[in-house]
Amino acid sequence: MRPVVFSIFALLLCAAILQLGNGLQFTLIPIRAQAEQFGDMAIATLGTGYFAGFLLGCIIGAPLIGRLGHVRVLTAVLAALCALALLYPLVIDETFWMLARILTGTSLAIAIWPLKAGLMNAPLIISGGRFCRFIPLWEW
Repeated sequence: MRPVVFSIFALLLCAAILQLGNGLQFTLIPIRAQAEQFGDMAIATLGTGYFAGFLLGCIIGAPLIGRLGHVRVLTAVLAALCALALLYPLVIDETFWMLARILTGTSLAIAIWPLKAGLMNAPLIISGGRFCRFIPLWEW
């Protein structure tokens, strides 16, 4: 069991950091929007935009990964997520934040796809499936 965990440690660490960062953004962006005196409806649409983008990412993720490959797509969407996170404090505008939340949701939905594929396939190859019973803990 230990060699399996060590062999996919980087993938598990990436998934954990991605989920922690998403949780922080989901909590702190509405707080910052309220501090910047965005309206209540604008703050609500930030959450709606995120989930609309997540739905869009679920729709376009499979064809994109099929054309470009898991590694290229994961690299591109993680770079987009990092850039978007850095742009929030630089551009204080409701419209920009809404577009950024849509892109964040899209990028996160697409980023989860290769990570989950790697987490589900690598242990099967290495351990014959003994590690797969622990994978739902990551999704919880």
